[in-house]
Amino acid sequence: MKNKKIISFDPSAVGTMGICIVENGKFRFLENKVKEWEEHVRYATDLIKAEQPTHILYEGTNWVYSFGKESLGVFKTFGAFEALAHYLNIEVYSINANQVTALREAIYNKEINDLDIICEPGRGKGYKFRNERISGHKLDALLVVFLWEDKKLFSRVSQIKANKKKTKNASS
Repeated sequence: MKNKKIISFDPSAVGTMGICIVENGKFRFLENKVKEWEEHVRYATDLIKAEQPTHILYEGTNWVYSFGKESLGVFKTFGAFEALAHYLNIEVYSINANQVTALREAIYNKEINDLDIICEPGRGKGYKFRNERISGHKLDALLVVFLWEDKKLFSRVSQIKANKKKTKNASS
């Protein structure tokens, strides 16, 4: 079997799509900033064809916050990932956005600190991965990779949240 190569997406329909490419322990980050979901799909398709990954990952959701352009475009983008992976015979997985958000929050609150991600709160600061500054969109694409690779990671995050809730309820 050939080595694993992952392309992970934090999809957007009308804004910035974050991308993380992982191969042989090396991480690369890209962003695509466009206003139309079709342009994101075109960019992702070209990237997938050029990189030839073994796995496509993306942050998914089933929550529709409106039936406007952005919500519907994001679902079309999910469908494009699934169809392209099927057509090119690439494994595809989605990680729920709630898991990504919970992990990001745990990193922000310094409750998870073994992923080589540093959060520097404040204007102009943000996140660093292995000392490289990354945007929130790139961070989400990276967190999708971590959640997919370590199935127990979300359980750790959930346990942290449950313990915080117990502590809060006990002090009330």
